[in-house]
Amino acid sequence: MSALRFFFVVSGPGALYYVAAAGVVSFAVYLAVTGLSGFNPALPIVLLLQLFAASTGYRDKLRRGHFDPILVARASFASIALSHWLISIGLGVAAWLFVSALDAIREHAVPDGLTYTSIALLLYTSTIVWLVSLPFGRHSGGVLWLVLLFGLASTHQLQDLRAASTIWAGLVCPLFLLGPSPPEPLAILALAVGTAVAWIAGAFVIRSFQAVLVEA
Repeated sequence: MSALRFFFVVSGPGALYYVAAAGVVSFAVYLAVTGLSGFNPALPIVLLLQLFAASTGYRDKLRRGHFDPILVARASFASIALSHWLISIGLGVAAWLFVSALDAIREHAVPDGLTYTSIALLLYTSTIVWLVSLPFGRHSGGVLWLVLLFGLASTHQLQDLRAASTIWAGLVCPLFLLGPSPPEPLAILALAVGTAVAWIAGAFVIRSFQAVLVEA
């Protein structure tokens, strides 16, 4: 069994997430049928869903022996990290692409969900919550990010951050960059670099977990 198929079976999003994704897609279809023009409000809902769907966790299942078959097969840590990441973010990305495809068909133009900014913020958000959940468990990435956002918003620091720096505001709250107005190119670059750094960090976290397991 390939690592990708293995993690789909063992560590993929649960049935509830598929139901939620189907609900979001149905909402997007409704918007398309009713002829809503402009920014699609289904996209932020997909991003919110992705905060939790991509927070699949790793260490807890590793300790319980759920990943023993793939470790016995001696797959490389890079292929394990890549497969686990792809399965973790796959559902949210699929929903995002479906909603964007509906927009493209309806408006006959490049939709908001397929701009460089939108793709960058989706991958960035997905990868950050995936990374955070690796040591802390399922859903931890989404929960901690929302706690951070609510904490900053309640103390009025979120808007201050947005006024001071588009780049830092986009890294803390990517929703600020989602919309018809294109952000600074440096903000998109920051998201791309942040995604790459987060993925590499996640791969080494997975490697460190396996090293501890081997030594034990």
